[in-house]
Amino acid sequence: MEGRPLPGCLILGFIGLNPVHAVIAIDRDYDRIFVITVYKPSLERWENDWRTRKTKE
Repeated sequence: MEGRPLPGCLILGFIGLNPVHAVIAIDRDYDRIFVITVYKPSLERWENDWRTRKTKE
C-alpha cells in the first residue's frame, strides 16, 4: 500500500461500555507493534456493531 510501509489493522476494544478503536501497524521483521492512533468511533460513521463502516450514500 502506498504511503504505508507496514501492514496494519483496526482493533476494537471497550472501556466499560464505550467502544474504542485502535489503529496499529505490524513490523514482523523486528517483532514490533506500533499504535498509530486510538479514538472513540461515532455512530455517524460506524454501524451499531462498531465493526462495520457505514457506506456513503
